[in-house]
Amino acid sequence: MLSLLGISVTAGAPENLAVNLTMRKCILTYINENLASPLLGPQTIMHHFRVSRSHLYRAFEPDGGVAKVIRDKRLDSAYRMLIKQRGQAVSLKEIAYRYGFHDSMQFTKAFKVRFGLSPKDASKFGAPLLTAEPYSFSYTRHLSEQATKAGIAANQR
Repeated sequence: MLSLLGISVTAGAPENLAVNLTMRKCILTYINENLASPLLGPQTIMHHFRVSRSHLYRAFEPDGGVAKVIRDKRLDSAYRMLIKQRGQAVSLKEIAYRYGFHDSMQFTKAFKVRFGLSPKDASKFGAPLLTAEPYSFSYTRHLSEQATKAGIAANQR
């Protein structure tokens, strides 16, 4: 029982949180660099970084999981592409495939959920996306919550 307590306390230690943050940044960079790869997914990331599924999902839990992060980043990139090509003939099927969606209907549905408008409407009327990285903000919140749970005061030095 004491060893389990030790493991749970160690997992919340500040140095482990820093390691997780560093790994998370590396994974986000890897995701950004491989968005167009149809093979990009949790399994590929687990293999590339040699991390367990539970560790990977725990690192991205505040964002709804690593698969959601990948999907959102792909949708954000597709949105930017639609805005950039505004006024030009754009094949939704081509954009969907380019960003890892198997068909344009799946892409359109996910796009509407994320942005509240269709890809066609985005290409006609959409405004540029904000460049703020939402995943870093929620992870900071997560780290703060974990530090609080571990009894580490934010203002201690």
